[in-house]
Amino acid sequence: MAFREVTMLEVKEILRLWLLGVPKRQIASQLGFDVKTVRRYLAAAKAGGVEQTHGLGALSDELVAAVVAATQPATGRPRGDGWAVCEAHREFIAGHLTHHVRLTKIGKLLLRRGVVIEYPTLRRFALAELDFGRGAPSVPVADCDPGAELQVDTGWMTLLEPDLFGKRRRFKAWIFTAVYSRHRFVFPIFHETTESAIQACEAAWDFFGGVFRVLMPDYVARHVIGVLCPVPLRGRGRMMVGGSGSRSRSRPHNCQSDPSQDSSASSFRQTGARGNASEVPLDGSHTRSAASLARTLISA
Repeated sequence: MAFREVTMLEVKEILRLWLLGVPKRQIASQLGFDVKTVRRYLAAAKAGGVEQTHGLGALSDELVAAVVAATQPATGRPRGDGWAVCEAHREFIAGHLTHHVRLTKIGKLLLRRGVVIEYPTLRRFALAELDFGRGAPSVPVADCDPGAELQVDTGWMTLLEPDLFGKRRRFKAWIFTAVYSRHRFVFPIFHETTESAIQACEAAWDFFGGVFRVLMPDYVARHVIGVLCPVPLRGRGRMMVGGSGSRSRSRPHNCQSDPSQDSSASSFRQTGARGNASEVPLDGSHTRSAASLARTLISA
C-alpha cells in the first residue's frame, strides 16, 4: 500500500474527534486511516500532556503543530543538485528579476552560459528565495468608529417551497452590514419599494440597537436611494464635508441617515468587545417607528 502523508487539517480532525470521546477505530473508519496511524498521533498528543477528558478546550493550533512535529519530523523533501546550481547563480538570477526579465528568458541566458537548470527548479527557487511573483502588499483600510457606518444592499435569495400551483417564488432581501463589527442583518422582501426599505431599516435598527450615522447603499433602486439619502450626493472621488465639518473622500451613494443627530464619534459606543452587534447611541435614543422614520427621511 502506498504511503499517504497526513495533512495538518486531518491531524486536527483526529484530535478533535478524540477529544469529543469518539473511539479510535471509529475515527480511523470515519477518516479513512489505519487505526495504527490514529494511535500514533494520539500517543504524541498524550505525550504532550493532553488527555481525552480535557475536552475540546485543549485543542489548539500549538497542540496540532506539536503533534505534527513529533510524528512527521522529516517533512519536506531534500533539495536536489539543480537547487545548488541556482544558489551558485543567485546574483545573476536576482539581478535580471530586478530588471523585470521573464523567468523563461533567464533560463535561456543561463543556458547560453552553459548552465542547465530545469524550469520547474528555477521557478521554485525564484518563488522561495527571491520573492518571484509576489504582488505588492495590500494596504489595510482603517476601520470607522462603532455605530458610524452601515452598508445597505439588496440581492436575490433562494427559491421558496412550491405553492398550491407548483410554482416556486424567488424573493429578494435587504442586507445590512455594520462596517465596524461586520455583523449582518437580512430582511427578506418580495418587492424593492420605499415601504419595504423603511420596514427593513426599522428592523435593522432593532437588531443593531440604534441608528447609524451614515448609510452606504449599493445596488439599491434609485427611487429608494432618494428616500434613504436626503442629503445631496456628490460625484465619485469628490470631496464632501461631513457633519463634523471635516473634509473626507466621498464614496458612491454616501449619505447621512439622520442629519439632526450629532455626527461626532463620541455619540456612539459599542458595548462589549469588538464583534458585538450592539452599537447603541450614548444619548439614549431608541429605534424609531416606521412613520417617524419616513417623516424624518422625506422631510429632510
